[in-house]
Amino acid sequence: MSARSYTAICTLYNDSAGLLAGKPAGFPESVRSSSIRIVLALRKEDDPMTEWSTRVPNSSGSRPADDLTVGIVGLGAIGAGVAASLARRGRIPVVFDSRPDAVITTPGVAEPVSSAADLASKCDVVLVAVFDEAQVREVLLAPDGVLAGARPGLIVVILSTIAVSAVRESADLCARSGVHLLDCGVTPGDQAAHNAVVALVGGPDDIVSRAMPVLADFTRAVVHCGPVGSGMTLKIARNLVTYCTWVAVDEAATLAAGAGVEADTFLAAMHETEAKHPQPLKMLEVRNAIDKGTVEMSTERADNAVSVAAKDLDAAIRLGAAHGLSLPLTDAVKTMIRQVFVSDRTAADGG
Repeated sequence: MSARSYTAICTLYNDSAGLLAGKPAGFPESVRSSSIRIVLALRKEDDPMTEWSTRVPNSSGSRPADDLTVGIVGLGAIGAGVAASLARRGRIPVVFDSRPDAVITTPGVAEPVSSAADLASKCDVVLVAVFDEAQVREVLLAPDGVLAGARPGLIVVILSTIAVSAVRESADLCARSGVHLLDCGVTPGDQAAHNAVVALVGGPDDIVSRAMPVLADFTRAVVHCGPVGSGMTLKIARNLVTYCTWVAVDEAATLAAGAGVEADTFLAAMHETEAKHPQPLKMLEVRNAIDKGTVEMSTERADNAVSVAAKDLDAAIRLGAAHGLSLPLTDAVKTMIRQVFVSDRTAADGG
């Protein structure tokens, strides 16, 4: 059979009878006992399991068969990347960003609209990819925000990493206007423009199913984690692994250097011994590049990286507090994360 791409959307259920629906032959037996309901959007090449294909990615660039119109509010790294991935599948998004230059530099999108309200009035699904919960709230509630222009039945998908309590508050606000909300953490963010992120989704089954054609068009996999808030819970937990690892790698590199091991030797050793863990390696590569002057880490860039990490770590701390949990490592990492990007590795003049 000639190689071709397809999407197999497989829904796995776990109930008292051990029902497994949409399971391709050879699916890991361990999945049967999973307590998480998972929806996988799997894209493969030259796979004989074509009978499991329920949706074919639109590599031709023509409009998808469904009639869902999607909009994106916020064209930063995630929003612009998702826009590019959607356009690649032939789903040209309606876009809005308060920064006009962000729209100009985002290829493959429709002409920008005048406001988030205008965007919502034209769309069936709105993806919100802004910085933090304050901006999410503004996007939803401003006089020219999403809820001002939303039609009943609109689906809002929050891509921003925000506190779980803010997700639930946003869902309540949307519900009062007849609007549905899904939380959708995406990872790794640097793959947003390549149809290669994993979406961690929280929300009702029927709403996730309605939004699935859009979700499948910009991801490589979709994990339905449970009700509203559960997707963000998993994204926050995943981020916590990343940030704690960054601090650990930074400290380990400092220890090795202090003991006389060259940075390149340490990096090579990490590559050989931790080849299946790219996040620590990525952090180490950036650090070494900064040390060598081949990558410029200005004070502004460092501050931005730290602010993103601090926001995400704070979400983890708040989630722990909401459940009466102490997270001492997270508390420590929040106070230490800045040293990964700043200290004597970042020139005082911002160079």
